[in-house]
Amino acid sequence: MEALGKRKRAGDDSPAGGDRLSALPDHLLHEIMSHMKARQMVQTCSLSRRWRRLWPNVPRLDIDQREFPVTFAPDRGYRNFDDFVHFLLAKVSIARLDAFRLHVHVCFASAGPIDNASAWLRRAIMSSAAAQEPPVAFRRGGLISSGDPYCWRLKMLYLSNLRDLDESFAEHVRSRCPSLEELQLIGCTCRFRAIASGSLRSLALVSCVGKGFTGIATPTLRSLVVCGGASDDTTSPFVVAAPALACLSLDVTPYNLAAGGVSFDEMASLARASVCLKERGTLVKIKQLRDHLFTLRSVSNVTSLELSGFDMTVEEAGEESMSSFPEFNNLRTLELSQCGLCDDLSRVSGHILRNSPNLEKLTLHLPSCLKVTIGEPLPYPEFKNMRALILHNYDPNDDFRTLERFLRSSPILEKLTLHCRKFSNDTTKKKRGTSKTKNVVQDPMDVQRENLRLTEIIYKDDDIGRLGQLLDFLLRFSRNLPNNNLRFTKVD
Repeated sequence: MEALGKRKRAGDDSPAGGDRLSALPDHLLHEIMSHMKARQMVQTCSLSRRWRRLWPNVPRLDIDQREFPVTFAPDRGYRNFDDFVHFLLAKVSIARLDAFRLHVHVCFASAGPIDNASAWLRRAIMSSAAAQEPPVAFRRGGLISSGDPYCWRLKMLYLSNLRDLDESFAEHVRSRCPSLEELQLIGCTCRFRAIASGSLRSLALVSCVGKGFTGIATPTLRSLVVCGGASDDTTSPFVVAAPALACLSLDVTPYNLAAGGVSFDEMASLARASVCLKERGTLVKIKQLRDHLFTLRSVSNVTSLELSGFDMTVEEAGEESMSSFPEFNNLRTLELSQCGLCDDLSRVSGHILRNSPNLEKLTLHLPSCLKVTIGEPLPYPEFKNMRALILHNYDPNDDFRTLERFLRSSPILEKLTLHCRKFSNDTTKKKRGTSKTKNVVQDPMDVQRENLRLTEIIYKDDDIGRLGQLLDFLLRFSRNLPNNNLRFTKVD
């Protein structure tokens, strides 16, 4: 019989030894370990003999080079990381994982060994493919179904800063990952023609370099993000065949994956879209804008739309583009930023507003200098369904004509939010603004706006008294805004 008071050794596998964590069943320990970074996970083998056999069977693996500091001895840090990944992938089969993440630090790129990262992935693909090569009887048109014993279980794959993701990688995604639902590539070099999958639901391409990469084809895709990056093909359009797409985000420049424009197949399920065009003022900007006007036609059935960088006149857009300008009949929420807003809505951004008859919420990021029309301005459309108007970068000491015209054109507006820009210390400019205000808006509005319940004024300066002109403007129309309440909010 064991003597009373005798303590169990730390390496004893018995739960009676006081190690309550080790008393948990394997599947719970695997779940706990799968939320750790790979290096920390492997270090659990020092807890007891039982833990040594646990970590190679985790369902999710997260390899992060940032676990290996390189501040004082970069070469040693790179070698340690290289050796660790070789050891880890020899013990853990990616084919049995539910999720795999490999993050190589961007600083690793200048040291050379980053090339090994892609080689690690290729070796893992080749070794597992060789070990699990299905007989011909299990193949169905070159693809493997999720019920076959030879397919990969992988549902989520995240890769950061990998070079030379070639056709073998794309083919593996297409034919050997029938359960893959989420794919994220950040800072990777894509040396394949297209991403094709029969199971993907979410795809993100962030700051990727395209070497012949020209398209996406996946019938199950619901969410697509393309942000930044570069391309060696600036003429061919980036073709997206994703009929089930519901959410789209494009953040493009003249030199990235979508440099030749974006061509979409029909997307009847698309509900939310965000399109941002950067690097305004470049020589290729106008051509790029024309190319991306076709993108607007592809997203014309959305209910929520964010646009940035569409700063061009109707003449710059061209007669052909404007003659087939889309109608946004389903659009309920719209946000426009850096779209060259003019007070008579005569630019392309104005055409978007005119072609959105059912708009309920509008957010405008006003330019630093609003383009004021000389002479009689074009009439605003009636925003008969608009209930919320948000104006960012609003100048409370400048022309009030735009604000007044929105109030006139929005019969059921319920909430008005003004994000005021920081006040200028240029007294000359303020005097001009005061004079302009008095000259432009002299008579009270001749229409009632009984639905307007709240006007929120958000400002950054300590001196609330400098909002005087805006208050005068609102008070002048107070009889026409009988239910309006003013709220002042100071932000840092």
